[in-house]
Amino acid sequence: MSSVYYNGNDNMINIKNDDIDDIKQTKPSYFDVYKIVLLGEGMVGKTSLRKRFTESDFQRNYLMTIGVEVSTKNFKCKVNDKEIPVTFLIWDLGGQLYFLRVREQYYKGANGGLLVYDITNRKSFEVLDRWIEELLDARGQIPLLVVGNKIDLRKPNVEYVTYTEGLKRVEELKEKYNLTAIDFIETSALTGENVEEAFQKLGKMIISTSSIESII
Repeated sequence: MSSVYYNGNDNMINIKNDDIDDIKQTKPSYFDVYKIVLLGEGMVGKTSLRKRFTESDFQRNYLMTIGVEVSTKNFKCKVNDKEIPVTFLIWDLGGQLYFLRVREQYYKGANGGLLVYDITNRKSFEVLDRWIEELLDARGQIPLLVVGNKIDLRKPNVEYVTYTEGLKRVEELKEKYNLTAIDFIETSALTGENVEEAFQKLGKMIISTSSIESII
């Protein structure tokens, strides 16, 4: 498979989907590594969320993700009053339909996902079902956090998806697809509001799910 780009510590290197050993070697040995996929329609802010979390930066000009881009982030995930060192390998998947066959390959091995929609783009909200079906077909069930992004654009004169609508939709999706680990949050990649919290929440879901599976 052709190489993609990985952005870590401001360096760009070529990697392949089935060869991430070099990336793992850049982390401290005590960090657990989790592969995270960002999914959702194009232009909903997936890349901006990734950059805000990994680089504390915001991408103001829209640049379409070509297939996939990968970033890394070492951080402490707070679970039950403990800080657990983890590494997220964040795979930012192109949302356009013509990247479907590429995306199917990159779902493999994912430990968790952020399913992002734009609160000012109702269509991106209405097609959440399609993204979940795509993920389930390619990977099966993994912890999934639905993210309503661009809450900085929630203004009286702008039509938007409300928080209540988002929360209700997630409950419907949970029941429809019998999802065992799904949650909801709203964010702003522009201001940084709830971005750290979103990745923290997903990390907690992954670690909690892994702990249950190890007991079983």
